[in-house]
Amino acid sequence: MRKIKNMKEKITGIISILSSIIWTIIALYFLVESSVNSDKYISLGILVSSISVMLYVIWTNYSIINSSKLKKMDIDIQLLKKELEKKELEKKLNEYK
Repeated sequence: MRKIKNMKEKITGIISILSSIIWTIIALYFLVESSVNSDKYISLGILVSSISVMLYVIWTNYSIINSSKLKKMDIDIQLLKKELEKKELEKKLNEYK
């Protein structure tokens, strides 16, 4: 199941970065060719949002955060807590004997 989710995240990341590259090119074209100021502001807004999407996708490695490492750490922490609880309970049991 995780493999399918990773594939979906990669496909979504690829689509996001390709569409943001296309929108960046379109916005740059309209910025250069536009004669009306309001069109330049709209193009500038599209340009900024497109660049931010590209940066997000690149910085987060196609939006895959190392969740497997975090899950493993959580499992290890839970295991350590259970071991500590077990030792405390054994200690209390030994005190009552």
